[in-house]
Amino acid sequence: MLAGVDKALLKLYVATFFFVLLMAVGFPLVPQHLDITFGASVFFIGLVSGVYGFAQVFLRLPMGDLADRKGRKTSLVATFLISGLAGVFYIFGPSKWYILVGQGLFGLASGVFWVAANSYLFDRVSAENVPKATSDYALALGAGFLVGPPMGGWLADRFGFEWGLSVYLWASVAGLALVASLPEEQPEDRPEPEGGVYERAWRIFKHPDIRVSAFGTLLFGLLTGVLSGFFPVYIRGLAFTAFVVGVLIALRQVFSLVARIGLPDRIDRYGPRKVLLAGTLVGGITLGLLPFVERLPALAVYLPVPDDWFVLGGLCLLAIVAGFGMGVMVPSNLTLVNRGSPEHEKGLANGIYGTALG
Repeated sequence: MLAGVDKALLKLYVATFFFVLLMAVGFPLVPQHLDITFGASVFFIGLVSGVYGFAQVFLRLPMGDLADRKGRKTSLVATFLISGLAGVFYIFGPSKWYILVGQGLFGLASGVFWVAANSYLFDRVSAENVPKATSDYALALGAGFLVGPPMGGWLADRFGFEWGLSVYLWASVAGLALVASLPEEQPEDRPEPEGGVYERAWRIFKHPDIRVSAFGTLLFGLLTGVLSGFFPVYIRGLAFTAFVVGVLIALRQVFSLVARIGLPDRIDRYGPRKVLLAGTLVGGITLGLLPFVERLPALAVYLPVPDDWFVLGGLCLLAIVAGFGMGVMVPSNLTLVNRGSPEHEKGLANGIYGTALG
């Protein structure tokens, strides 16, 4: 899939892998760390997850405008500096409140990264190549989610949560080295925009493709938020280990990658809106079925199989189905965003996308 990709895009894809690795390790481990190490309540765990979303909602529009004004590379460099600082709070924080601060910092880093990375990608490729480029980009994203959860879970089970979360330090350094070597894509002759950030964002939002993308992204963010914040704690409550949590998340990601095989052709054939709708429906149905998994043993009382195996089998099946649904949502969303973005305000358009995701 990566044949013919130029060096700058390849560096962006690898940097994206490292940033997603942070998310993929942190999202399942942070709730478990709060629950097991600090005895945090479900409310506090939800609060920590909400801080991340809060940063997305309120920061992505100004961060998108900043990426348009100051350039994508500057924003990408800032991302990995902030994520490394977040890692210090995660790893060395002596109380749950330090974890809350770390989550806020990582929310800021994420708000900066995605608008800048998406915009850099759109600056670098022609409009007709966007479905292919976003699928390659999503492949790098998926690879991070494939590797991160089982790796973080194994480190946490064997050496402790601090070792699992240590990825925030070394992956931030690796990502920083990559983005610091990128050529800047923002044109120097960019015209001065008219109006304030929110006024221009509202004007961009009126484009039909941006509105559809924002709605689809809002649903994707809901699915991701629930699965990232409460899915790990739910599974641990069923007496499975952190490694099993990681394997289930990785399984979902494997089938997200499978769903992206031939995806550019499907987007061209059916249009990104129909592909997005299909993925949203599949993901939503999966989320609705999740609470019923623990009741599966009652359906097989006469079979000589341990109850845990029925529950684990149900979780694996839902992970596979969720992977198929969620795997097509990011490339189709990004195709819509690019199609509805003004030429010199792609960062702000991606800020709308990111706000909906948060």
